[in-house]
Amino acid sequence: MPKARNGVAGAVVFCLIASFMPALPIGTAFSQSARHVLRYMGRLIMSGIARETVKEMQDGIAITRTTCADIARHTIGSTKKRLGESTLGREDNREHLLAYYRQYNAEHSEEHSAYNRSPARRQKQRAHQAANKERYQRAHREYAQSEHGRAVRASIQRRREAKKKGLQTGFTVAQWDYAVSYFDRCCAYCGEHTETLQQEHYIPIARGGGYVVDNIVPACKRCNVRKGVSLPAEWMAQQAFVAQGTAKRILTYFASLSHT
Repeated sequence: MPKARNGVAGAVVFCLIASFMPALPIGTAFSQSARHVLRYMGRLIMSGIARETVKEMQDGIAITRTTCADIARHTIGSTKKRLGESTLGREDNREHLLAYYRQYNAEHSEEHSAYNRSPARRQKQRAHQAANKERYQRAHREYAQSEHGRAVRASIQRRREAKKKGLQTGFTVAQWDYAVSYFDRCCAYCGEHTETLQQEHYIPIARGGGYVVDNIVPACKRCNVRKGVSLPAEWMAQQAFVAQGTAKRILTYFASLSHT
């Protein structure tokens, strides 16, 4: 900008001289010619000033753009870094956090139970459900169709049936998840991989088998229906699709439960 200021000063001087030219004791023709020359030189100087000013403004805008881009990149990079460090910290301390929450819930279980059973809590929950009826219905339908929802529903039904017959109960969803993972999400009898495994009583309820962890194996719908109330040894001996060693593998699974 110093060049621009100097040019402006020069232009002002030229304009002043040109304005006072008629008062000079010189011929009229010379005075008019000199005024024209000075005005022309003033226009040249002003145009040069304008070009320099525009160039300096463009350079300033470019510098500003570069600076803003650098600031944005730095801000985004630092934000991503902080988010990554935060996520990494949570992953590294996952077990510690889970242990803390389990201990906290265990120490305050009575308080939570009392609050959940309180009339104020139930009234608040009913009001929220009434205001969001469609949302709750959609959530219930999605959960009922999920694998975990089907397992819970089957568990409740099997436990109810076993209680009616006076048999042992106590099979949990966590134990079912372990059984599914042990058999690699495959049927314990035919080995077919399926997403719709069913809880099959190794010893049927009609034969005195309880709804307990050491009597439930994952099975596909076909094997569960075909086995019915048959005992496992006699049924597997009659099925050609049941591989040899299936009974041994199931008994090995039952034996592994004592170590879990």
